[in-house]
Amino acid sequence: MQLGGGTGVPKRATDLRRPSLPGAFTPKVGGVLRCSRSSAQLHAFTVERLANGYVGKYALARKQSWREDQRIFKKYIVPALGSDTPLHRVRRKDVVSMLDTVASTAPVQAKRVPAAFRKACNWAVEREYLSAPPTFGVRPKTMEP
Repeated sequence: MQLGGGTGVPKRATDLRRPSLPGAFTPKVGGVLRCSRSSAQLHAFTVERLANGYVGKYALARKQSWREDQRIFKKYIVPALGSDTPLHRVRRKDVVSMLDTVASTAPVQAKRVPAAFRKACNWAVEREYLSAPPTFGVRPKTMEP
């Protein structure tokens, strides 16, 4: 079946598929998406680099509350998860443990901390530093008054 023959027009229906780009997500067995960045690039992207990158490249330009995000990372997230920890090694149980600690000491922050971390992880997924955010399915421990 021919769809066209001119320049830039696909000749077959299979040519309509999105081309594989270097550094893009590639499907694996069982439907799990895996980032095709090199292992060295993934190990180099730590929790502290996430905090600095997210605040410096995203929050500073788009949020009036970027200082609050910076403070949340500095006070709660980086100490709890470890500044040298590669981001791809942070698991949901680590996030839940961090949130339990925050909820016991600062109930209002128990909603703001996961919101800031979730936004930063989604920013990292968008830039292919993570294949899936560790915050997926994690809910805030308490509600703000």
